Amino acid sequence: MASDRIIKNILLTGPRGVGKSHLIQRVLGNFPSASIDGFITEPVYDEKKLISGYRIRHFNQKNSGWIFADKRWNDLPQYFDFGVDPAVFDEYGSLILEEARRDRRMIVMDELGFMEENAFVFQHTVFRCLAAEAIVLGVIKPIRTDFLQKIRERSDVVVIEIQLENRDKIYQKLAEDIEKLLNENLVYLDE
Repeated sequence: MASDRIIKNILLTGPRGVGKSHLIQRVLGNFPSASIDGFITEPVYDEKKLISGYRIRHFNQKNSGWIFADKRWNDLPQYFDFGVDPAVFDEYGSLILEEARRDRRMIVMDELGFMEENAFVFQHTVFRCLAAEAIVLGVIKPIRTDFLQKIRERSDVVVIEIQLENRDKIYQKLAEDIEKLLNENLVYLDE
C-alpha cells in the first residue's frame, strides 16, 4: 500500500561492505551529473596501503577533499583509532552541502555517522538540506546517536536497509523513484 506522505530523502543503511555507496553511484549514474552534488567520505591510505584517516570531498570532484580523521591526531576527540576534527565538517562539509542545496536538484550525503557528533554547524546544515526541495540520497550508519536518530525520525525520510540479497532490486526501485521525483516533483514510496 502506498503511503500518503511525500518522501524525498532516501537514506541507505546496512552492514559495512554490502555496497551502499556503490549502489548510490549506480543510481546516480542514470542522471545528469550537473544536477547532483553533495559529499562523500572516503578512506585515506598510508604507504603500506592501510587506512590512516578519512576525508570528505565533493561528490563531483574526485581530487578534492579535506582530511577530517587521522590516526596521528591524538589531541582531538577520538573515535576508535582516529582523532576527528569536527571543524572540517563544520567548515567544508557545510560549505559543500550549502552549495548543493542552493544549486542542485539532488544532494548526496555519503555517509552520515558518528564522527560528526561534535560538528554542530554541519548537523544544522544536514537538516537544512533535508528540509529543502532537493532530493537527498545518502548513507546513514546503522548506529544510534542523537544526530542520526533525529534524522531517522523525520517524516520526510525513508531509511532502506541494504543486504546482498536485495541490492539489485533496490537499485531498480531507487532509480525509478528518483526519476519520478525529478519528473513529477513527488513520489509515494511504499512503507
